[in-house]
Amino acid sequence: KSAQAAWNKLAAANKRDTRGLRPVIGRFGGSWRLQVGPFETRDAARAGCTKLEIGKNGCFALDIG
Repeated sequence: KSAQAAWNKLAAANKRDTRGLRPVIGRFGGSWRLQVGPFETRDAARAGCTKLEIGKNGCFALDIG
C-alpha cells in the first residue's frame, strides 16, 4: 500500500514527467517495491530518477526487457 501511495504522490507532483509511465508494484523480500517505466534506454531511466528526485529513495535503472 505504501508503494501505491508513493506512486500516487509522485505522479500528482510530476504530472508532465510521469506521463506515459506505468507503475508496477511487487513484493521483494519483506517489503513492497515500486517499479516505473517504460523508459527507452537505461540512461533515460537514470535521468528519470534524477529528474523526479527519487534517487535518494533507492532509485536505479533495471533492464527487464
